[in-house]
Amino acid sequence: MDQTDTILLAIPDTARRAACFTALAISGNRIVRGFANPVEVVEALVTIPSACVVIDRPGFSDHDFAVMIEALGSHPAASGLIVAPALTTADALALLDCQPCDVLMGEAEAPAIAERVETLLPLVRALNQRAKAERTARVALARLSPREQNVLAGLAAGQTSKDIARQLGVSPRTVEVHRASIMRRTNAATLADLLRLHFLIEYAAPSGMARAA
Repeated sequence: MDQTDTILLAIPDTARRAACFTALAISGNRIVRGFANPVEVVEALVTIPSACVVIDRPGFSDHDFAVMIEALGSHPAASGLIVAPALTTADALALLDCQPCDVLMGEAEAPAIAERVETLLPLVRALNQRAKAERTARVALARLSPREQNVLAGLAAGQTSKDIARQLGVSPRTVEVHRASIMRRTNAATLADLLRLHFLIEYAAPSGMARAA
């Protein structure tokens, strides 16, 4: 089943928000919500797994803008589109910590905003899929005992069963038993699948690049 896209419009001006809503609500497989209050934007972000957030910069104070940017930056599967005639130095610095985020400069109208949002939605979907995979991996690896976690760390470091056994002070056969238990607990079919889970969590971090037009 296709993912339902969620688009949040942080646009205080009622007419402008309505125009953007009309331009974006063209698909039955998406949810478009409009807000004038930054607190409501942050509250909405907390409750949804992924979203593209359009922020009309001129409509918000520096403080309100910073609050929304902070919420965007801490969300695992959200991307922002900042619409602004110009950005201050403080705005630019805030956006450095909010990756991935896009900037649409100038007096952009609803059609241009909708067009740019369409280019961001595939990224949001990809972020959401990665976040889901990370959650699944964390649950799977949380099932491991401390000794099993030690064995997994050795496998991830490229050590053989003999190397791990010598390091842990157990027999190679015991390491093999732990390895089989790890595979079963994580539902990993192969060692490659197991290591993929391990490294997905170890290197999990927001990624992306702010882009100005």
